[in-house]
Amino acid sequence: MRRSVAAAIVGVALVTGACSTPVYTSDAAVRDLERQSHLTHTQATCIVTAIRRHFEDEIKSKQRANNLSALPADRLKLEIDDALATLREPTGPDELAARNAISRCAPNALK
Repeated sequence: MRRSVAAAIVGVALVTGACSTPVYTSDAAVRDLERQSHLTHTQATCIVTAIRRHFEDEIKSKQRANNLSALPADRLKLEIDDALATLREPTGPDELAARNAISRCAPNALK
């Protein structure tokens, strides 16, 4: 499977699940990836964790760039969940994060 197709699968799997539930969590994203992309639980967990880290880094960078204080942990988690839930078609840094996560966590998915 080509990298762009694999990244699109991650995006579709995350979006499909995000649209079906009011609160989209990492657990839901993992289940969606397992079911729709035929990944193992370990692979799906690894990918979602990597993408969550990407969003966490982006959120923290924006906070620093705007000279804002750090978000409390519970608010940061909500912001990350929201970013995960609203991910439609990954582009730019989001697509790169998804590709890197796939190549590290499920390299056979890229063949």
